[in-house]
Amino acid sequence: MTYRTKRLLHARWQRLRRWEFWPVWAVYPPVLLPWAFHAVRLRGATLWAGCNPAMQASGMAMEEKGGILDSFRGEEGRIRVAGYLRIQAGSDDPLERLTRFLAGRSLDYPVVLKPDLGQRGQGVAIVRGEAEARRWISSCEDGIIVQEYVGGLELGVQSLSIGGRDWCGLACEGRCVARVRRFDRSHSPAPEKKRP
Repeated sequence: MTYRTKRLLHARWQRLRRWEFWPVWAVYPPVLLPWAFHAVRLRGATLWAGCNPAMQASGMAMEEKGGILDSFRGEEGRIRVAGYLRIQAGSDDPLERLTRFLAGRSLDYPVVLKPDLGQRGQGVAIVRGEAEARRWISSCEDGIIVQEYVGGLELGVQSLSIGGRDWCGLACEGRCVARVRRFDRSHSPAPEKKRP
């Protein structure tokens, strides 16, 4: 077995192990049964939409990534977001707009190209040259987001709150590296009384 074949098999195995690379038909059906149960139990089919109220459809699927990036704009320095450009579907010469974006920010390839309407990272590509960008743009039918490439480790923070108890997790490069569980204050011991 050649080195290339081993690397391809390893990459395929990694995609099978990580649910974010699974096809839609494999991810969403198992979610529907608990959703139906809780919709009946809680008397609300759209109650799940409250988990990310600032996102369209609570970020479940097909939200505009550019809209999420736009929501981070604010006071200078408040939140650092990699520079990006939104190109609407059907725009004239998106490659020319990409080139102007790079020149205006003194950037060069690689850049990140992603469909504005997307789900679970599908269609996201790190593009390393103009020819590759041209091919990617010609295959995308939706709006496009061009974003500067930021190298280094990818970190993620997830949080969950149930019944007043909070959990937080830190992931690095897709692997959980820390879990924190914080209990609510109603279960903490009462403070000691001071003696006179």
